Amino acid sequence: MKKQLKFLLVIAIQIVSMSTTFAQEQEAYGVKPGLTTTKVKEARHNAIKVRFMSPVFGHLGFSYEHITKPNQSYELDLGFIGISTSPEVNGNETGAYFGIGYKLMSSPDFGGDKARTHALQGWYLKPQVMLSTFTRRNSEFASEKGSVFSGALLVNGGKQWVFGGRIVLDIFAGLGFGFTTEGERFIGTQNYSYTLLEESNLALTTGIKLGFAF
Repeated sequence: MKKQLKFLLVIAIQIVSMSTTFAQEQEAYGVKPGLTTTKVKEARHNAIKVRFMSPVFGHLGFSYEHITKPNQSYELDLGFIGISTSPEVNGNETGAYFGIGYKLMSSPDFGGDKARTHALQGWYLKPQVMLSTFTRRNSEFASEKGSVFSGALLVNGGKQWVFGGRIVLDIFAGLGFGFTTEGERFIGTQNYSYTLLEESNLALTTGIKLGFAF
């Protein structure tokens, strides 16, 4: 009898432990306690975002984010250089840029009921690699062209919000090391996903992204 009681006690402890772990995973993935397994599967772990106001600065940027595990996700960036709301801002350059980063959430973001409001929401750090390539035409002699290749290794910090479980707002800033094949002549100008400071390889970036979760 004692052996049976011990066995049942061990089983009960295991069940409680598994339930606690499962509840923690639900909260980490943006699912509030009490929701069904179906709701867990339906939790939105992806987001498509656009770099807000980017056409004002001569490009149009998009990003895709996917949660890989609780508090972690990867983000891909793709931008088209030469798309501008004003030809005066960028009428001489065409190309594209690409980036990949990995987000590390510093801590869960909780709502008033102590459940995480959304898996995509919270403060984060994001190491990131950015590469861009574009053709620059001489503003005085249109026939003269030069190809530019640049890149940067950045560390970004930011905060992302999710409103109504759908609308995503991401505000971020970062710094790191960058380079450009144009040399010092163009250092101090933007490479569309980041900016190199004058006479330095220090790269800076900042921005706002708007999108939706799915």
